[in-house]
Amino acid sequence: MPMVADQGLNAKLLCEKGIGFHVQSNDDGAYSQDSIAMSLRFVMAGQEGKHLRYQAAEMQTIFADQDLHDNYIEEFINYISTLREGKV
Repeated sequence: MPMVADQGLNAKLLCEKGIGFHVQSNDDGAYSQDSIAMSLRFVMAGQEGKHLRYQAAEMQTIFADQDLHDNYIEEFINYISTLREGKV
């Protein structure tokens, strides 16, 4: 349920990749208690949501990997440094 800035785009991307679920909103963009409850039941308890639960577990291993993210940051800093030095 995106609330600000880039979260709407991120939510749409996750849904397109099959690792997110679109919570139906009202015409004014608000979410009803019923749509939230239905979505939670679908994803957390329903047989249909089993794939999403599996995908979430897979993504957790990536998102929680601090070494992986540290490496991404280090590579980015190195790349920016080479640009700054005119080596690229």
